Amino acid sequence: GGLWGSYTSAINGTSGSYFGVTLVLSSSGTTIAVAAPPESVGSNTNNGAVHVEYVNASAGTTTLLGTLSLPVSNGQWDMDCCAHLSNMVAMSKSGTVFAISAWKASDGSSLFAVGLVTIYSYSGGFWVQRGQSLKGSADSDALGFGMALNEDGSVFAVGALELGVGMGRVEIYRYSSSTSMWVRWGSSIVGPQMNSFFGVSLAL
Repeated sequence: GGLWGSYTSAINGTSGSYFGVTLVLSSSGTTIAVAAPPESVGSNTNNGAVHVEYVNASAGTTTLLGTLSLPVSNGQWDMDCCAHLSNMVAMSKSGTVFAISAWKASDGSSLFAVGLVTIYSYSGGFWVQRGQSLKGSADSDALGFGMALNEDGSVFAVGALELGVGMGRVEIYRYSSSTSMWVRWGSSIVGPQMNSFFGVSLAL
């Protein structure tokens, strides 16, 4: 067997950002997305960020492709009190589509810990939001704790913990290129019993 060696130099976060609490790699290993949940982006304090890097193994370097955050401002969604983006990140195997979530985010009015998910695609050096943002449907839904994208990012599975009862459920969406919307694919898959937290981890 061989030995593990350093692929590139270290990628460092800022102080207090918890950089690397969640990370995902593309199937080729050339794209990595790294979460920094409490990081501030512009005027949106504590909303959190996801840093996407291109890995050049032959040169031993990484290049920042972009920093992603949820498309909300303070007041629209409560991202404080550990609700930051993103404890959870998902990436298509191709490394071009990314899902980011703040599963404890409240909507700023009546729903607590409803959860918010946004999906982005990377093409031609630009980041574009793919479809509409998704949010939970009930108080304490915690949508976005578990997430998974398929090979090309056209199918998305997302888990909602349902913190009140802990049953948990999984919703599956397909992206419609004709309407530029995420469309539910089938009915929800529901956990077998209370406190099963069905959907805490997903794969496609």
